[in-house]
Amino acid sequence: MNSQQMETQQQKPIGKRFTWVYWVGFAVTIAITLFLVGLVIWIISTQDFTQASSIIGLLASIIAIVSAPLIFLVTIAKRPVGG
Repeated sequence: MNSQQMETQQQKPIGKRFTWVYWVGFAVTIAITLFLVGLVIWIISTQDFTQASSIIGLLASIIAIVSAPLIFLVTIAKRPVGG
């Protein structure tokens, strides 16, 4: 076996192992976003402006802390090759 044949045997498809990680991270990020949009619309329609802005600010902080790792994962994993 020459070195070129060894290289082709050792190469594995990059991105295949992250396929499910990408889609799970993407789906959770979309779900959190849609939930937050619905929650903000509900808060604005049921509360006065001062209370709504305080609650929305608090929720935005919590959501940012929770979703930041997922967004980071999707950004690092990128879209899988061939997926």
